[in-house]
Amino acid sequence: MRAAIADRFGLAGEELSDDVRFVEDLGFDSLQMLALHNIAADLGAEEVGDGQFETLGELRALCQPAHGHGRDGPGKPNPNGAGGPGVWGDATSATHGRAPLTSPLSTAAFELSQPGRPDLPFLYALATSSETGYRWRYHGRIPPMEKFEADLWQNVLAQFVVRRRADGEPVGQIVCYAPDLNNGHASLGAVFTPRVSGSGQALQVVRLFLDYIFANWRFHKIYLEIPEHNYDAIRSGDGKAFEIEVRIKRHLFHGGRYWDQLILAVTRERFQELHKSDTDRPSADAENRTGYAGRELGGR
Repeated sequence: MRAAIADRFGLAGEELSDDVRFVEDLGFDSLQMLALHNIAADLGAEEVGDGQFETLGELRALCQPAHGHGRDGPGKPNPNGAGGPGVWGDATSATHGRAPLTSPLSTAAFELSQPGRPDLPFLYALATSSETGYRWRYHGRIPPMEKFEADLWQNVLAQFVVRRRADGEPVGQIVCYAPDLNNGHASLGAVFTPRVSGSGQALQVVRLFLDYIFANWRFHKIYLEIPEHNYDAIRSGDGKAFEIEVRIKRHLFHGGRYWDQLILAVTRERFQELHKSDTDRPSADAENRTGYAGRELGGR
C-alpha cells in the first residue's frame, strides 16, 4: 500500500510514515482521499467501507482483514470487477461483463433512498445547522418547518437521502434540481454530515447520482454550484472530472468577507470517458507488478 500511494501521488517513501496525516500534512483534498479508498480496495481491502482515517497507519489498520490482492479470498474474484473501484469509487456493477441498464442506488458503504416524513428532522438539521446550513439551500436562514417541508420538492427532479448501509443512519442529501429538459441540462447539489464531508466518501455518492441522472434523462451537462471557500476540497478534479464554466465575482458573503461563486460543469462525454477509463483498468495484481496505474481522479 505504501508503494502504491507513493507511486500514485508522486511522493517519496520517507514522506509516508504511518503517522503522516493525509489532509493536514500532505494537503490531500476530497478527491485524493477518495483515491486512497480506491487504492485500498484495489489491493483487496474488504473493510474500508465507511471507515474513517486520517493517517497512513489508520488506513493500513482498516485494511487488515484483506486477503491477497484484488480478491475476497482464495480463488474468489473481486465483486467490483477486475480493476476494483475506479475514478469515482465503487458505484457501478456489471452483469456478465455488461453494464446494467438501470443504475444501482448503493455503493459499498452507502445507499440512496427516497426521503419520507421520518427524514424531515434530519433534512431540516442539514439545512439549518451551523455546520452545514450556510452552504445549503437557505444559506444560514432558519425557515419554519412548515416552509421547509413545502419547499422540499420545489423545482426538484430527483432527490435522495444518503444512508449508511451498515445501520441505516442518514448522513446526507443529494438533489437534482432546476431541470431544463428542452435544452438538456440540470443542477446537482449535495450536503453531508461533517463526519462524511471531506473524507472522499461523499464523492462516491455524487458519482453514483451522476450515473443515475445521465442514465435516466438525456442531459448533456450537469452543473454544480460551489462557493469559493469550498473549492479546495475538490480542486484536483479541475480539467479531469469537471471544468469551471462561470466565476461570479464577490457573489457570496460568509465569515465576514465576500467570496466568488463557481459554477462547475460535468458533461456527459467527460463522465462517460472517466467511466470507460475505470472499466478498462487492468486488475490490481497486474497493476501492482508495474506500478499503480494512477487513473483515479485528483493526481498531482
